[in-house]
Amino acid sequence: MKYKNIIFRCIGISMIIVVLLSGCNNKPEEVAKSDITKDEKSNPSDKNKADDNDSNLQAESITNPKDQDVKKGINNNTNYNLVWQDKNEISPIDIPYIIPEASYKVPNYTIKADLSNIKNMDSFSGFTNEQLNKIVDNGFVVLPSNSNDAFLKMNTIYEVNEYKGIPNFVTVDSVMHVYHNFFNSSLKILERDRLYDELIKLTNSMLEKTVYLYNDNSYEPIKEDLKFNVIFFAVAKKLLTNEYGALPKELKVIADEEVSNILKADGYKKSALLAPRDIDYSQYKVRGHYTNDDKLESYFRAMMWYGQIALPLTEVVNEEAVLCEDETVKALIMTYTAFMQSNNDNDLKSWDKIYMPTNFYVGQSDDLNLFQYKDLILNVFGENVNLNDFRNEKYYDKLLEEAKKMPDPGIKNKITLQNVHVGKQFRFMGQRYTFDGEILQELMEPYKRPVPSGLDVAAVLGSKRAKTLLDKYYEPQKTWPEYENKFKAMKEKISKVDDKDWKSNMYNGWLDTISSIQKPFEDVEGAPMFMKNKAWTDKSISSALGSYAELKHDTILYVKQPVAECGGADFIYHHYVEPNVEVYSKLLWLTKYSSTNLKERGLLSQEFEQISIKIIKLLELLRDCSIKELNNETLTQDEKCELNTIGGKIDSINYAILAQVDGEELSCSALIADIATVENSCLEIGTELPNEIYVVIKDGEELYLSRGSVYGYHEFLSDTRLTDDEWQEKLGIIKEQYGEDSIDFYMLNTGEPSPSLPKQPEWVYSFKSKEKNNVECKQQEVNWE
Repeated sequence: MKYKNIIFRCIGISMIIVVLLSGCNNKPEEVAKSDITKDEKSNPSDKNKADDNDSNLQAESITNPKDQDVKKGINNNTNYNLVWQDKNEISPIDIPYIIPEASYKVPNYTIKADLSNIKNMDSFSGFTNEQLNKIVDNGFVVLPSNSNDAFLKMNTIYEVNEYKGIPNFVTVDSVMHVYHNFFNSSLKILERDRLYDELIKLTNSMLEKTVYLYNDNSYEPIKEDLKFNVIFFAVAKKLLTNEYGALPKELKVIADEEVSNILKADGYKKSALLAPRDIDYSQYKVRGHYTNDDKLESYFRAMMWYGQIALPLTEVVNEEAVLCEDETVKALIMTYTAFMQSNNDNDLKSWDKIYMPTNFYVGQSDDLNLFQYKDLILNVFGENVNLNDFRNEKYYDKLLEEAKKMPDPGIKNKITLQNVHVGKQFRFMGQRYTFDGEILQELMEPYKRPVPSGLDVAAVLGSKRAKTLLDKYYEPQKTWPEYENKFKAMKEKISKVDDKDWKSNMYNGWLDTISSIQKPFEDVEGAPMFMKNKAWTDKSISSALGSYAELKHDTILYVKQPVAECGGADFIYHHYVEPNVEVYSKLLWLTKYSSTNLKERGLLSQEFEQISIKIIKLLELLRDCSIKELNNETLTQDEKCELNTIGGKIDSINYAILAQVDGEELSCSALIADIATVENSCLEIGTELPNEIYVVIKDGEELYLSRGSVYGYHEFLSDTRLTDDEWQEKLGIIKEQYGEDSIDFYMLNTGEPSPSLPKQPEWVYSFKSKEKNNVECKQQEVNWE
């Protein structure tokens, strides 16, 4: 009996050891294989465009929980399983698309000049002669809102008609407006009541898993990449819930800066998280139907964060595609993390619950997403990938090969002034491709034609009259000769879009309807008289664009916007820096020296620290350009673009300073100071208003006349010590004051200098003309309408 007990104990201990050993060294990346079921497999394509990878997709595996090794989550209760699965594609139900044929048989009619053949004309009064003439000639007239009795809603006029016995003319505008109300309201309710909570759930889970991986010492090779991903999801959580959650303290500073920039929504700035890349923070200004609702405002900012932040996959260097290694690793880790499932949560389902409904409203993402990066992982690293493999360079050639097969975005921003990637890129919940977005993007060109028009969309969608109006009032070919070829190419491309694509989502269907609103009836025999003229055609285009405005309003959060830079013509690139490397280098040192020491002494505010950073960046640019010029090297396009906006850079620095001080002394650059006392007099030195300097420079093999500003120096003896105001008054600067007490402000104007204004020293005229400056610089035309 004694020996039996010993045997049983040994067997029991052996079983415990086996169980314990079976659970050792478990990693979420170690995956068991099994075939995916037919129900779980669906089309992985994310675009209407053909994806070169589709035909090469292999049958993917999904983990079996019984065989799957697991790892505990940060709450020690969550088991994470790595499960590869496809997106849950849902095709729209096909609805019969029938356009009944119409017979135009309306008898022709004319309107008498005195309108005497309009039976109820005496029911109206107050028309001007011009308005009456339009009724006679065109059969209709459009008037602005009646200031004495304005209608606030489109439908109200019909209600008043009924009350007053006035015949209704129900417009396409009024019914398109009804559809807008439906689209807008239903999307708003969906977002507020369902998507908002789902987005919080998804964000919380992704943050928890990413922090868990960040805290795991076995992933040291990808520690910096995990750091980025933790901040990325922590920012989203903060925007949604005003809390960071489990954000490690050492990462909070960067997250705080991002959130601060998002809430300020000021414009392009260097991103603390994506440095050295820029983010257009103005996109985070809450608008559309998302205002005046705390939930929707939070949802808007977080979704904009997920839709705007891009991780480039490849970029072109010397005409060759190269892998953006750092950004790609971060996106691969983010994808891997999304496919880590717990017993209770499936982030891919949450992602789908947000993406798929909005996909039906607006369309598919224009950039690469989680499921396409899943394909990259499976094709390059295999199902049993270890996270650290993403930093193993032996995989990068294969990764680049697969990356080249990925589709390019349909809307590529035309931008160089900001450090923004425009090629293939990953976005967690990317903004959507639209036909009109591509139209506008292709018909914009930095510096030559940066400002598009809604008429571009109307014309490409088929309106010949819209094209005529474009050519007459905007003349895009005048500043951009290539416009016509670009227009024809886009028109041909859109004409080939098939009916299935126009019916693939609500946005496309709305846009297709708009194209029908603007169709002309001028040559349609049997059409009503009022429709058979150009005035009606123009009215129809206006109606179409009015509806288009509502469409863009309703989808402001999801639709990827086209972007181009503004400016003049090609000659703007011929910039030059006065090449004094020593001056810029010393001033650069002085700025760094001053800011560092002031900060050390607690004398430098955060605002002024940011100002000093801007100054340092400016000086580094000037120093580097000077070095290149002196070495007879050509400045890069980016450097010339930076110089093109030098005035704005300086202005932004000045405005930042103005915000911190009274600013009065910065309103005019002319100033004065006494530097020595001579008996009862003093020596004054000062500057007048900036002088102009014209310089002939060489850029390449060509010469150009450039212009800049320099000081106008004065020195003289004065019997009184002058203030800046007194000096500026002598220069003819007039200060006009407005307001009273604490709200005083003033404006400056220039007039004739005082007869008592001392002359400049004679020696300055070795380089300065004594004649008046009558030079005029021809204004380069940019049509802003």
